[in-house]
Amino acid sequence: MSSVEAQMLATETLTLCRTHVHTPVLDVLDLVMKDRQHRLPDFGELALPPAPFALVVVEALDRGMAADEWALMTGFRADPVLRTAVLDLWAAEVWPRFVQRYGVGRVA
Repeated sequence: MSSVEAQMLATETLTLCRTHVHTPVLDVLDLVMKDRQHRLPDFGELALPPAPFALVVVEALDRGMAADEWALMTGFRADPVLRTAVLDLWAAEVWPRFVQRYGVGRVA
């Protein structure tokens, strides 16, 4: 389960992405996460694709696949083997970039 702080950050991120569609997503994340470095809240299920916040993280930090590809391959209709493999990739490559950029590995 995600913390209240994480839910607020995710909501703020998604709202800004919707209202500032021409702003790079990484800039939105940087703005929302400003002054929160070194204190990363528990994002829980919000941090797992295909959750919308996780797809924003993908758009900002993944170098291999687009957010819509992640959504397709991690959605509940995705092949279970493919879904597991893609979520393993998420855990090994994408989420660590977010943690490195904003949390330095600590969870508040």
